[in-house]
Amino acid sequence: MHHSYATHTPLFWAALSVLAVLLARLLEWKAEKMAAGFFLGVLLHLVLDTVAGGVEWLWPFSTASYVLTDVPARHHPWVLNFLLHWTFGLEVAICVIAGLLFLRDHGLKTAPRSN
Repeated sequence: MHHSYATHTPLFWAALSVLAVLLARLLEWKAEKMAAGFFLGVLLHLVLDTVAGGVEWLWPFSTASYVLTDVPARHHPWVLNFLLHWTFGLEVAICVIAGLLFLRDHGLKTAPRSN
């Protein structure tokens, strides 16, 4: 299961964040907002994985996987177990809210009318 890979641990992303900031400063890039948004997205991904998938939050000190709820195997094909579980609705709601916020801030602008 991919949740046991190092890329699903907070320490991995914390280390990558430090390296990214150091590299950006070395190259004099002004990408703080973009980097912050990216790493907040990673953190949200880990939190959502904790809801139903399990994350090793204390790795490398512990390999215990923390998960809030179990998705029972009731449907075939297996993907329906996740699509029909309440946790999928949570992820859809987050995507809808993100889309609405994006449209609010960067929505389609209409050109001014000329008379």
